[in-house]
Amino acid sequence: MNGINEKDSWLIHSVAHKILCARYDPIAFAVKLRDLKNANQSRFEKLFGICARLEFIEQLRHTLSLAVSPKNLQAALYQLDRLVTYLTTTCIDIATGERYQAYHEWLQQAYGVNSLGDNWKAAIEELNEAEGDLEIAELFIKWTSRIYEEDYQEKTSIRRAFKGFVCDMPNWFRKWLFKEYIIEYSDNPFALRKREWGKLTDEEKCKRNAFYLYDLRNLYTHTVIHYQPMDSTQRFARRTNGIDGYVSILFPPLSPKGKHRTVILRIGFDESDIVRLLVVAWLRRNWLDIQDDESFIQRYLDRTDYRRLGFEFLLELKYNLKLVEEWCSNHLYAHSLNRSYLSESKLEDTAAKKFIAKHEAVYHHTLGRIPINTYLASIERINLKIAEFNAQCADYDWRIKAREMDTLFSEIIKLPEARQLIRCIERIRQYLFPTLDVPYHYHYH
Repeated sequence: MNGINEKDSWLIHSVAHKILCARYDPIAFAVKLRDLKNANQSRFEKLFGICARLEFIEQLRHTLSLAVSPKNLQAALYQLDRLVTYLTTTCIDIATGERYQAYHEWLQQAYGVNSLGDNWKAAIEELNEAEGDLEIAELFIKWTSRIYEEDYQEKTSIRRAFKGFVCDMPNWFRKWLFKEYIIEYSDNPFALRKREWGKLTDEEKCKRNAFYLYDLRNLYTHTVIHYQPMDSTQRFARRTNGIDGYVSILFPPLSPKGKHRTVILRIGFDESDIVRLLVVAWLRRNWLDIQDDESFIQRYLDRTDYRRLGFEFLLELKYNLKLVEEWCSNHLYAHSLNRSYLSESKLEDTAAKKFIAKHEAVYHHTLGRIPINTYLASIERINLKIAEFNAQCADYDWRIKAREMDTLFSEIIKLPEARQLIRCIERIRQYLFPTLDVPYHYHYH
């Protein structure tokens, strides 16, 4: 194996290779991992720790989507969005190696080395001239708040690290990031001004974006917001004064200096995916010395979309299999007065068609053995019989309808298409699931 001996061959199949390789030559990538290990063992271990966390986030998200019942799925995903965003942003802490410093700790340290600056001097002068307890109390609150906002938050380690992390990215990445994110401060949270965002300098956009990510990290540990089914705008794509995207309400907007902060993410991915992209690109550039260009973003988004649609397909397979099992149950056992009418529902094929249409080239290259045409044809045939039954029995008394359903179930489970459907579901799950966890370069050529 060129460049890699047997001792280091495990690097080719490691979690770091899976998370970070991204169409880079596998052997050359393993060499970079080996070189990092030899040069800086601590950084090597930290990189693997970050990759393990990112892998866990993927497993957490998709395992939950397959495990939770459809009735509770949206509420669970709402909470999951908050959790995985928090976990992903903490990878920035790990990468930068910065330690959190509480306000009082920072204040004592800065005072000890005489580095508190102009605000501290002005506070001392005004407090010395104050008369009476009320004026002293007002000035104390005024200056401690100002020092916190203008000095501590600007200089505290993690907040500064987030800014450096974002601003350290190459121009092509920051240009894309600032195009997709629009972060506005305004008196009216719905009065977005895209022109104002466009007038900001890259430095100002970088700072605003970095501090927003820093606040996302902190808000998860300090707030609890339950899911409200009637308030689901966090996933609605809409136009607001000419801006395409969704308004992020996964976290409550902060009000720096009395202003509302509204965040528009114009791309059709979760915020945790965008933060993950930032982390992955940063690690490749700064720790592995891989010089990417803007094409890396599309490769990353392609794989993310492939996984997302693939897991939606698996969830749809699970739903269809549950329907078939209920048909068999209703055929074998007597009806209950409280039985579910799920069995009258049609089989679903939306996710399957979306997956194939969006990733047709990958499907033919990697999953060509999947009998997708047979699967879709079986669903179409079975759904036609269910539609005919529901149309004919729409006005029947439920007792008559129940007897007629016995006949329907008997016919459906005896159809060749029903047996084909079950075989197809098993084969699709067998071939599809492993491809969702392999590095990018196995998918796109």
